[in-house]
Amino acid sequence: MDAAFKPATYLVKPADFGKVDEPEWTATVGGDEGIRYAALIQHRIVRALREKAGDRHPAEYLALLLEESSRKPYLSRKIHGRLPLTFAELTNWIVILGLDPGPTFELPGITARPAKR
Repeated sequence: MDAAFKPATYLVKPADFGKVDEPEWTATVGGDEGIRYAALIQHRIVRALREKAGDRHPAEYLALLLEESSRKPYLSRKIHGRLPLTFAELTNWIVILGLDPGPTFELPGITARPAKR
C-alpha cells in the first residue's frame, strides 16, 4: 500500500468520510480497486463509530474504548480518513465497537477478481 494513501481522497467530497451513509466515490482507476476497497471498509467502520459515539466526539470516544487517551490526534486522523487503518487496527476497532464484519464486506460497485497465480 502506498505510504501516502489517504482513504478520504477516494471520495468526491473527502469531508464526507465516515459521515455520510452512501457517499459519492471517485472513479476507480486500473489497479487501485484494492486500495479503494480498504477505503470503503474504513469509511463504514468510522460511520459505525460515529453512530455509537452519539453526541460524544468520535476520537475521544474511541480513545476511551481503546484506553489510549494520549493518541486522540492520531485516532482523529484515522477517523477523518487522513491515515489508513492498519489491519490490526481495523480488526481491533471491529471488536471494540462490537460490529458485525459481515455486511462491511458487501461492497457494491467493486467487482471482485480471482487472484492471479
